[in-house]
Amino acid sequence: MDTQRTYDGRNRRADVKMTPAEISEFLSTGPDVMALGTINGDGSIHLATVSVAFVDGVIWTKSKARAQKAVNLRRHPFASCMLSEGDDDYETMHGLYARGPVTIFDDHDTVLRVTNYIASRYEMHRSGGVPDPAAVERLTTGYVAIRFDDPTFVTWDHRKLLDPR
Repeated sequence: MDTQRTYDGRNRRADVKMTPAEISEFLSTGPDVMALGTINGDGSIHLATVSVAFVDGVIWTKSKARAQKAVNLRRHPFASCMLSEGDDDYETMHGLYARGPVTIFDDHDTVLRVTNYIASRYEMHRSGGVPDPAAVERLTTGYVAIRFDDPTFVTWDHRKLLDPR
């Protein structure tokens, strides 16, 4: 089926916005990694690519406890993140930007839960299998889990701009 992007000169921002259900679906099945932005001590932005977990409707990631992003978040517990797909084709670009306060967890049970989710997601996407529990356990040592608390979302789904022909 041929498609053609429509353009009539008006602002199409509202037309590409994702619904809450679409946001949830995207976070559940979308990219395995996201760009995470934190604030350095000098006020500059620190960007890092991190694994993403979407657990019980909440965005999580993890970090080495001593990594710059964790240091920054302890000082200023606010972050932004971006996940996107279809970046090589305007008509298929879809994704989200989220920003808001975060909480760092260093307890083993929380770090293990987030690590297990991330490892399971990777294995599902790559091999269809399940991760080795001993390997997951090893991936918790020296790590913290980071939870986005009530983020504000900006979303886009350019596939909504396509007209079937």
